[in-house]
Amino acid sequence: MSTCYNNSVEKRKKRFILFHNYPLCCGRHTVTGAAPFLYKKMRKSRKYSAIARRILRERSEEFADILDSGVRIAYLESDQEKRRGRKTIYGECHRVDADYAWCCPYDFFITIYEPNVEEFTPAQLETLIRHELHHIGISYTNAGIKYFIMPHDIEEFWQIIDECGLDWSDVDA
Repeated sequence: MSTCYNNSVEKRKKRFILFHNYPLCCGRHTVTGAAPFLYKKMRKSRKYSAIARRILRERSEEFADILDSGVRIAYLESDQEKRRGRKTIYGECHRVDADYAWCCPYDFFITIYEPNVEEFTPAQLETLIRHELHHIGISYTNAGIKYFIMPHDIEEFWQIIDECGLDWSDVDA
């Protein structure tokens, strides 16, 4: 092998974060507006993927766009706590930046911050993942399917409060 090839490979290894041999992200700004995303210890989560599959199956009408579009979602768990100011962040949904779609087999990442949800009940985890799934925006255009992050929806908050109560995330409730 040539030195040039080895240097190129080494540079690529440093730029990729690999999960099960799939490059989920590369560079510093893989996920739109979320450079700190790359500095957390993360891994793919079978547990959260299974919960999401069950939610999508049981609530197929609510998530028909996700089921029909073929959107690819990676479910990740982070070993690190996340806070924004005094607020605890339980989970986040990120869109993969178009500049890095070539090296990533996913359209979205849903990340759950393990230390912040370790005392959650299964129902609370399901509510959180359901909420994050609501951030996946899909529109159909003449050019094809377009994915985007949906902002918070007050109706979705009321739906969660009606079904789970105002203190849905309180572990002492």
